[in-house]
Amino acid sequence: MVMVGPLMALGVLSILGGFLGFPPEHGWIHQFLAPVAGMGGEHDVSTGLVLMLMMIATGIALLGWGLAHYFYSVNLSAPDRLAARFQAAYRILLNKYYVDELYDLLWVEPTKKLGLLLDWFDRTVIDGLVHAVAQIAELFAAGSTWTEKHVIYGCVNVIGYGNHLAARQWRQLQSGMVHHYAAIIVAGLFLLAAIIQLIMQL
Repeated sequence: MVMVGPLMALGVLSILGGFLGFPPEHGWIHQFLAPVAGMGGEHDVSTGLVLMLMMIATGIALLGWGLAHYFYSVNLSAPDRLAARFQAAYRILLNKYYVDELYDLLWVEPTKKLGLLLDWFDRTVIDGLVHAVAQIAELFAAGSTWTEKHVIYGCVNVIGYGNHLAARQWRQLQSGMVHHYAAIIVAGLFLLAAIIQLIMQL
């Protein structure tokens, strides 16, 4: 009963709307649009064909209305008897020609399977690659941190400690006593002479 009002409104509007273009080329809608629409060339039109098609369509509609009124208002047991007598046709009509089932088979189910496949691909392949790249980056970062902490800082500390020891030793040589400096100079001269003698022998 909810759809009775809307269906009645649509029925009335369809009846009125049908008269807007009747007869062809002389209906109200044609006269209304004539100033802004181009006029076609003159040709013969048979209104008999139009009237015949209109009567056929109207007759089919009235026949459908009459059958529905008979089945659901006058003889309520007739639909059950017809359904029992024509079971195959009844099942086809009841299932709306199996359009929904065919649509599910051809589109809905393949789309679901494709969605599941893409979801698996995203979770397994794409996310797996992202996690693998993240783990590799973490390993490189950990290796870089360890190298900086133990190798680079270690080398810097060793060089600094070596400089500290060398400075301490050289500081001991700078005692401020002249005879120490003279002894170092003499030792250096003897060392230089020995090196020159060794080179000359080669």
